Amino acid sequence: YQLLAEALLQQGRVDLAIETLNQFLDLSPDNRIAQVRLAQLHHINGDTNRALTMLRTVTEAEPGLAVAWETRARIAIEIKDWPAAELALAQLAPLEGQARLARYLHGEVLAGTGKTEEASKVFAEVIGAAPDDPISERAIIAYIPAMKALGRVDDATKYLDGLGLANPMALTVLADAHAGRGRLDVAAATVQKALDRAPARAEPYILRARLYITENQRIPAADILQRGIAATPADLQMPMMLADLFSQMGRIPEAIALYENVLQRNPGLDLAANNMAQLIADHQYGDPAALEKARRVAERFIQAPNPLFQDTLAWVYVRQGQYEQALPILARVTAAANMPRQIHYHYGKALALAGDKAAAKKQLEIATKDARPYPGLDDARQLLGTL
Repeated sequence: YQLLAEALLQQGRVDLAIETLNQFLDLSPDNRIAQVRLAQLHHINGDTNRALTMLRTVTEAEPGLAVAWETRARIAIEIKDWPAAELALAQLAPLEGQARLARYLHGEVLAGTGKTEEASKVFAEVIGAAPDDPISERAIIAYIPAMKALGRVDDATKYLDGLGLANPMALTVLADAHAGRGRLDVAAATVQKALDRAPARAEPYILRARLYITENQRIPAADILQRGIAATPADLQMPMMLADLFSQMGRIPEAIALYENVLQRNPGLDLAANNMAQLIADHQYGDPAALEKARRVAERFIQAPNPLFQDTLAWVYVRQGQYEQALPILARVTAAANMPRQIHYHYGKALALAGDKAAAKKQLEIATKDARPYPGLDDARQLLGTL
C-alpha cells in the first residue's frame, strides 16, 4: 500500500494516493510515519489545515518523532507562518541528529522574513559542516538565491568551488549559477562532474542539455537527454524536452512517439497532448489514423482557456476536412490581439477550403506579412497567390 501510494503520487494522482495510504492505516492505525506521510499528501492536495491537524495529533502522541516536527516546520515555512515554524524548529533541534536540519530550516525562516544576510550565513555554516550530505544539498539550493539577492553570486560560487563538492545536485546548482554568470565552460565542466556520478536525478541531464542547446549542439543535447531518460524513467520533463528538440531537428515521428509515451503515463498533461496533435496536423496529415489520434487527444481543448490549444484542435479539424467545426474556433481565437501568424494561416486555409476566398485572403495576408518561418508559411504564400 505504501509503495502503491508513492507510485500514484508520482503519476500526479494524489487523491488515489491518499485513499491508498488510508487503506494501509486501516491495517496499521498506529503507524506514525504513515500518518505523517498522509498529512504530507493532504498538504500537497491543498488541504493544509487537515494536514496540520493530523501532525499536531502525531506530535502529541509521539513528541520525539523528528519527521513530524520537520514536516510541521516545512509546511509552516511554505505558508509563511513564521511563529509556527520557529515553534516546530524549537522542538526539532534538540532531537538526536536533527540540529543541522533545524539550523538549515531556520535559515529558510530568516530568508522568508527578509533577513537575507543572516540567512546566507546560516546556509554557508550548514554547507561547510558537511558539504555533500542531503541537508547541504538543500542549503546550497537556498544559498545561491540568497547571495544573488545580496549581489554576491561570485562570492557564493567561489566559496562552493572551494569545497570540492561531490553531491550531484549540489554540483548542478553550482553549475547553473556559473551559467547564469555567463561562465558556460565552467558550468559545463561542473555539471559534467555531477554526470560522472551517474545521478538518478533529472536536473544534471537537463542542465547539460540546455548548455549544449545554448551552443547550438543539438545532437549532443539529444544524446544526454536520452541518457537521462534511461537513468530516470519516471521523469516527464526530459522526454518533453527531447520531443521538442526532435521536432526542431525534423525528427517528427520520434517526437510524436515521445509525446505519446508521456501521455500514456500522464494522460492529463495538456502540453504533451497539444504538441503531439500539432505535429501530426502539421506533418502527418496524410495519415487518417494519425489524424484521428490527434483529434482524440485534442478535443479536450474545445473550451480551453489557452487559445493556442484551441487552435490545435481547430487545425486538426481542418486537416480532417471538418471545416464547420474548425471555423468558429478559429474565428474566436484570431479575434484576440497579437496571435501568432501561424494561427491566421490556419484560419485562412480553413476559409479557403470552405469557399470564402475574400475572408481567406485577409487572413493569409496577415499570415505572410513577414519572412519569419513557421510550419506552413510556404503553403500560406502559395495559397494566397491563388486567391
